[in-house]
Amino acid sequence: MGHDSLSKANQHIVPADDPRRRPRDCYKMQVWKLQEKPSDVNLALDLYDDA
Repeated sequence: MGHDSLSKANQHIVPADDPRRRPRDCYKMQVWKLQEKPSDVNLALDLYDDA
């Protein structure tokens, strides 16, 4: 049995006008982190292999 995981995380935001800027020099923003159920991923990979 798999499970969904939804949690808050902090992500460095690199500006589009300066893509070479190092992430550690950019500001952070709080984002939602969503992880898929392992059972869904396994099913998708099995279907891919069968095709």
